Parts: sequence; C-alpha cells; structure tokens
Amino acid sequence: MIFLKNVEKKFGKTKVLDNISFNMQEGDVIAYVGPNGAGKTTTIKLILGLLKPSTGEVKVFSENPYSSLNARKKIDFVLDHPGVDDDLTAYENLKFYSMLYHAKVNNIDNILKKVELYGVRNKLVKTFSRGMKQRLTIARLFLREPKAIIMDEPTSGLDVDGKLLVRDLIKELTLTKIPMLISSHDLYELQQICNKVILIFNGKIVKMDSIENILKSGSEDYQIIINDEAPNSLLTSLEMYGFTSYDSKEKRIFIRLMAGKISEVINVISKENIEIKSIDKVQTSLEDVYRKEKKRDV
Repeated sequence: MIFLKNVEKKFGKTKVLDNISFNMQEGDVIAYVGPNGAGKTTTIKLILGLLKPSTGEVKVFSENPYSSLNARKKIDFVLDHPGVDDDLTAYENLKFYSMLYHAKVNNIDNILKKVELYGVRNKLVKTFSRGMKQRLTIARLFLREPKAIIMDEPTSGLDVDGKLLVRDLIKELTLTKIPMLISSHDLYELQQICNKVILIFNGKIVKMDSIENILKSGSEDYQIIINDEAPNSLLTSLEMYGFTSYDSKEKRIFIRLMAGKISEVINVISKENIEIKSIDKVQTSLEDVYRKEKKRDV
C-alpha cells in the first residue's frame, strides 16, 4: 500500500534520512519513534508528497505522492497543530471538509458526539482549548474512509481525559484495518494503540518489528526483595547474570536476565543463605526499549 525503499533525504549537505526502507500494509498501526531531529517529520512529509526524496523511492498505492494528486487524496493526516479554521464553528469545519471530501454531511452530528463536541457544535473554534481543537481535527478522520492515516503527535497538548478519548478514537479507527503511521513522544500511548514499531535515530532505522517481538527483546527484568542486606559477594556474583542495581534501603535487587535464567539467580542467592521475600517479573515497556536503543546510539 505504502512503501519507502532505500530513501535518502538531504537538505544541502545535511543528510536527514539515511537509506530507510519500510512499508505499511492493511491492518498495520505503526509507532514511529525517535528523538527530535531523527527524521520522523521528514518521513511523514515524503509520504504526504510535501517533499521529494533525494534518492530512493516512495510509493503510495503504486503512485509517487510528490507528483500524483490522486495518491495524496488517499491519505488523511493529523499534525501536531490542530488543522481547523478558528473563524468557523465546529459544525462548519466538518461541513467544509465533508464538501472537500465529497462526503455526506448528515453524519456530522454523530461524529461531533463521538469526539464529545456536540454541545459546542455552533461555537466558533477560536473559543476552543487546544485539546478541543485537536479532537475536532481527529473528527475529520470519521467523515470518510481514507486509504491510509498519518498522525504526528495526535495527543500533543491534551489533558488526561483528552488523551484517553483520543486513544479510544484511534482504537476505533484501527478496527477498519486502515494502515496508520503514528509519530509521538508519548510512548505509553503508542504501546496501547500500535501493533508495530519503527525506531529511528539520526536518520537511520535501528529497529523494526511487531510490538510483541520488540517488547520480548530476548531479556527479562526482575525485582527481587530479600530479607537481609545483600553482601558485596552476592552482588559481584550476580553481575555475570546481568545485575542492574541494588536498593539497600528497600533490600531490592533489580536484575535484567537472558530468558530462562531466573532459576540460576535464585540458586546464587540461596547459596549466600539469604532468604528471598518476593520475586516479581517487571513488564518491559516501549520506553525501556527506546532507552536501551538510545544508549546504543550514543
């Protein structure tokens, strides 16, 4: 549906994207993750046809989005600033986009209810908070069924309730199997929504897989609470298994292991005649994976 192959993008002598390749297929909800300046927004502009790659190929439904208006029409997008007209009401904004999309206007009220803006449908958008404007922007996605959706920081500036609502709205959109690419620094929200992850640093893709495989990543984190102070000999012995840190006040050992090694660690602790109070496996998060890759990049 959408693919990028060996794409490079330079601005002058500065290389912003370095030979990146990936594709978006039906049902894909991709978290596009990286620090500021990694190349995420440039990638989005290439897919939307706002930029032309220096080398490589970008295809949107078999067409070049930079030269094909037809390709660009198939994509809906939400950027990090609300794409609404302040001088129109909420209803008028959606009516305008309905006309632009050749979509039916008789569903606007239901969509406004969905994004919890029906009660202010006749108020000028200039009176709205940033969160309300962002929800109105997302409401546009329900006016028609685009072939693909691109989102850049869809929860930017939202309070807790706003984030929860937007998350639910995006999850509803995923049921349509429309391919989505979501760029955001809110890694917790991405983990709740997406089924694939692409990590990009300094214009290079460093990891790309299903979110399930990304979170497995071959290691397991444990928190082990013991009844006695851990002697240095124990901490030294645990280093070979991946000893991470020790909280002497709480008598907690944090350790990252290769999968299946916890029984060996228990034996090591037992040999020191130290009683184990509890063992809890700590769920790896997308933030953990990001921090790990960032350390490698540095």
